[in-house]
Amino acid sequence: MAKKLKLKSKKNAPTHEFVKKDLEELSDDVEIIDLSDMTAEEAADELNHNEKEATEKKVATSDKEEEKEDAHEEDVDDTKKLDEETDQTKKMEKELAQIYENEDGSLPDMHTFEKQKGGHVMRALLTLVSVLAFLGGAGWYGYTYLYHPSGTFVENDVILSIGGEEHVGFGEEVTYRVRFKNAQEIPLDNAVLELRYPAGFVFESSSREPDVETNNIWTLGPLEKEDGEYIDIIGKLYGDIDERQSFRVFLNYTPSNFSSIFQKVATQETTISGAPVRLTMSGPKQISQGVATSFTMEVSPDLEAGGGTLPSHLALVFEPDVAFVTQKMVPKEGATLSERLWLIENVDEHVTSTSYTITGAFAGGEGSLMVNVRLVGWQDGQSRSDAYTLAIAEKELAIEDQQLSISLVANGSQQDITVQPGEHVNATIVVKNNTEESLKNVRVRLMFDAPSSKGRSIMDWPSLEDAADGSIVGEQLSDTVRRGQITWSSGQLRDLREIKAGDQVTIDVSIPIKSGDDIDLASYESYEIALAGDAQYTIASGEETAAAAVPLVLTLNSDTTFDVRDEIDESTHTITWLIGNTFHALKDIEAEVDLYGEIAFSQDAAVVPAGEIVYNKAEKKLTWKVDSMPLSVDVLALQFPITLNQANPSQTQLTSKVRVTAIDEVTGKQILLIGNEVGL
Repeated sequence: MAKKLKLKSKKNAPTHEFVKKDLEELSDDVEIIDLSDMTAEEAADELNHNEKEATEKKVATSDKEEEKEDAHEEDVDDTKKLDEETDQTKKMEKELAQIYENEDGSLPDMHTFEKQKGGHVMRALLTLVSVLAFLGGAGWYGYTYLYHPSGTFVENDVILSIGGEEHVGFGEEVTYRVRFKNAQEIPLDNAVLELRYPAGFVFESSSREPDVETNNIWTLGPLEKEDGEYIDIIGKLYGDIDERQSFRVFLNYTPSNFSSIFQKVATQETTISGAPVRLTMSGPKQISQGVATSFTMEVSPDLEAGGGTLPSHLALVFEPDVAFVTQKMVPKEGATLSERLWLIENVDEHVTSTSYTITGAFAGGEGSLMVNVRLVGWQDGQSRSDAYTLAIAEKELAIEDQQLSISLVANGSQQDITVQPGEHVNATIVVKNNTEESLKNVRVRLMFDAPSSKGRSIMDWPSLEDAADGSIVGEQLSDTVRRGQITWSSGQLRDLREIKAGDQVTIDVSIPIKSGDDIDLASYESYEIALAGDAQYTIASGEETAAAAVPLVLTLNSDTTFDVRDEIDESTHTITWLIGNTFHALKDIEAEVDLYGEIAFSQDAAVVPAGEIVYNKAEKKLTWKVDSMPLSVDVLALQFPITLNQANPSQTQLTSKVRVTAIDEVTGKQILLIGNEVGL
């Protein structure tokens, strides 16, 4: 086989330089074949074979070159695409930077942004925002330039508001914020802010000092464009629970292009939702008229009520919606029987609860009735008439039917009344059969439990008037109280032998109270007369039973008297008023009279040893006021002259009747007297 030889240069071979250079350039690609020892056929085969290999090699080389060219073209295309994407990215980044960059050219922190799916939704949202922004801009433009031209005052652009809690506890500290602003071009002159607090609000402080000697007025002065601020008002709110109280704020001002005063008003309503105290009541579900019934009230601190403080004065008041005669109240400390209330010093948060029990009888109502008890409170400087309701407890009672009903009337009243020494007590007891059968052998009893001194009652029993002539029995109940009772049966009153269905029997008596002319009133310590009645009877089955009336309490006030005297000297009347009193000390004494006709009256001519007189010339009304009358003073006097300037034939009276009122310091009750008029 022919040998394949690589052509190489030899050091000792003599060659020309250009031949050497060409051979070196071809040495790696050209093969030299030795055919010297081959036949012609072998040499031809060898050449053909080498030609074929050369062709295949050339084709392979060409394919590789095409692949390289394709790869190069792909690289060029990829590079071109990458450049285009880079340009697009840079353009987007530039646009985003223009959108999000801050005023100083810096970009906000984008790390907190989250990429979310839903490109279509985002594009729709962006479109909607763009539309709304366009509409808003158009609206603002129209509002500003069409309806609010520069230099025009717009009242709605004066902003005023007040905000605070809608529900607070009684006495809880509250804060209300008042905001005001001039949101327009026109300045506002002489701006003054005024708050009107509800009656139960106690002002404590404010973030801006109010005007001198006020706690609700702030003189703001001029308010320029966009001027405004807020003022915090701090205080405590008192009032009835569940009561809505209204805060009102007024902003008065004068626009600089007007001469008239304008006013803006804002309100805030707040409800007192509760107080830090709890009140409950227990008692029977059914009651009978005239039968003693007890109710127990529990007062306890309510630590869950949150903020708020109780007032310094508290009272627990029992309030039935029909007549109720109180017989006993426990505890006695702070209790007032006639008013059915306890005065409470405080509610100790460390005490679980405090019990109060009242016992008495109902004197009216049909079917059912409501009983409620209220805990009320008032602050120092206030009176009980100003008290707030802190808690309420209610109970509905069913009234049981009675076979025999008994009712009492004293001086025309079925309620408690006041009386005076020397006055007559006219008492009536009525018994009625409420069944459908006759009641037989009825016995009726009427009792007077009255003040007593040394075993003698203040009631004048020898002067008793009783047409039925009942039996009288006396009983000493205590050192200060003596009972006198009258009993009637069929022996004294035939109608009591049998009371038919639906019929009734009425018994009347009259008994005077002794006066200071008969006894030493100062020796009687008690001042209440209890009037009670009951009855026993037999029903058809032969069973004997009983029923009772609702007792009445007659409070014995002082023996105050009032006398009018008149001395006439031609056309001048010298009038004297005399107030007498010996039983109880008096306070807040007031006598009032109207004067008639063409008269002359001079306060300087009046003789006023005690108190003071006030004359209203326009109304022709004269009033005499005396603060107190102790027992050491038994007579008060006032004298004044009245001159009749012109006689009127049709005028018969110079004065009206005199109305005299006073408060008995022992009983706490009002005394009312009527003095005679002065005639002509």
